[in-house]
Amino acid sequence: MNHRGTKRPTAVHVGPPPPPHVTNRRGCRHPHDPHRVAQQPVPADNYLVEEMVPFNTVEKPAFKSLLQKFDKQYELPGKTYFSETAVPKMYNTARALVQSELKNVDYFSATTDMWSSVNMTPYMSLTVHYLTTDWTLKSRCLEMVFMPQNHTSDNIAEALRSAFDEWSLDERKLACITTDNGANIVAAVKKMSWTWLNCFGHNLHLAVTNAIASVKDRTARAMGLCHSLVGAFSQSWLKRRDLAKAQAELQTSQRGLIMDCPTRWGAKQRMVDWVLEQTTAIKRVLVDDRRHQHLIPSWQDIAVLESVNAALKPATEFTDLLSGETYVTISSIKPVLKLLTEDVLKPSDEDTTLTSDIKRKMCSGLEEKYRPAALQKLLAKACLLDPRYRGKNFDDDTEEIKCTLIEEILDVEDGGSGASVSAALGANSDATSG
Repeated sequence: MNHRGTKRPTAVHVGPPPPPHVTNRRGCRHPHDPHRVAQQPVPADNYLVEEMVPFNTVEKPAFKSLLQKFDKQYELPGKTYFSETAVPKMYNTARALVQSELKNVDYFSATTDMWSSVNMTPYMSLTVHYLTTDWTLKSRCLEMVFMPQNHTSDNIAEALRSAFDEWSLDERKLACITTDNGANIVAAVKKMSWTWLNCFGHNLHLAVTNAIASVKDRTARAMGLCHSLVGAFSQSWLKRRDLAKAQAELQTSQRGLIMDCPTRWGAKQRMVDWVLEQTTAIKRVLVDDRRHQHLIPSWQDIAVLESVNAALKPATEFTDLLSGETYVTISSIKPVLKLLTEDVLKPSDEDTTLTSDIKRKMCSGLEEKYRPAALQKLLAKACLLDPRYRGKNFDDDTEEIKCTLIEEILDVEDGGSGASVSAALGANSDATSG
């Protein structure tokens, strides 16, 4: 309004919109300079990427206020800048770095997996593992691609070849690819004639699952009760509150119960172990609860759960041991298998009949997964080359393996026509027969 009480005419801006402004340290505002944004470090870039938070985080008032505390001159760009400029630039920089490293590697191995997000959207991942020029072992996840097609062996093989082409990966430099035991992905690898190794963690998980299934007639009631018990506490805040109170009174560990997840390795053993650990506290919570009193484990249930736990617990640490990314693990598979089958999972006189049966089934399951001759040969070579095992491959054919390795090493040094690493490692079409 002007001094006469009438409205001033609205100014009409012709041309591009005026640039945004920032406030300097004296409280004055000056035009937003895109070059200044490019030159000034933007901590929000790394925050969005490292913490995997939504792009609209940068437009939340509290987040803006936080950055203003550090630099009042800086006006945070909108989410479009980060989604279309900043983060893609970070990706391109990281991609160029990885590609430059991959150009200098002599050989590499890979891992791939098919999985679904929480909303059941299908994806395929591809990770490569290689040594840099300074002998540092690195793992790089190259892709996490949307896979809307049916997960047939042909489609998976096509997706893997596409990923290799996109990253200019030479198949002849591929030493080995590790996957789970899914029939579709195993068939895809076989079609491409790549050296294949099944995942030890998945093999151990299958061994546990099949071992428990083989004694289902003796464990069904106790394991079912265990699931129902954990479910009752997970769905009731009052029970979790009372459990925490009982734990404090009994001076036991302050942790809740965990539900077994079919796809989470080791979850079954942790569920049983934690129920056994908190049995006294659980009884204290349920003793006056008429609706759930039947969930209090009986002495027979406790005996079964203790037998199951005694069989599974010794093998739990081996999954993490052979899932490392900062050290070589393939050379440890044969020694670990020998340790598991001849010591850790070997039935003892102190074991119950149920514990012994589960251990035997787990051992036979693991041995079955690594029975194919091609896998045995691959593992023997890797073990023999690892200095930690002092030239042993834990087999009777050590000298034969040594001679084969010497021939292959000389062939590589002479630039012979060994052609591919897959051939050098003794791969053949039977690698996936198991």
